[in-house]
Amino acid sequence: MDVELFLDFDEVTAENQQIALKKFNEWYADGAEVRHNKISFGTLTKLDNSNRFLIDFGYAEPIVAIRNLHARIRNHGVKVFVHFIY
Repeated sequence: MDVELFLDFDEVTAENQQIALKKFNEWYADGAEVRHNKISFGTLTKLDNSNRFLIDFGYAEPIVAIRNLHARIRNHGVKVFVHFIY
C-alpha cells in the first residue's frame, strides 16, 4: 500500500524541525531494514515539497507504522497528514 505523508512544521521551531526530520529518517530506516521474519517497507520518494513523502509500505501494516511514526515525532510539535493511495 502506498501512503503520502505530509509533515506540517508550521508551528515548530527550527531546532525541533531538524530533530523531527532526523527521527522521521530513523523511522523509515528502521522500517526499511531487511531482517529475517520481518516485513520491511518498500520505497520512500520525496515529493515536490520538502515535507511531502510517498512511501510504499510493501506488506507492512500501515496503521502500525504510522502510529510508530507519531510516537517518535509528536513531542516536537509536528503534525502528520496521511493520504492512503491504492
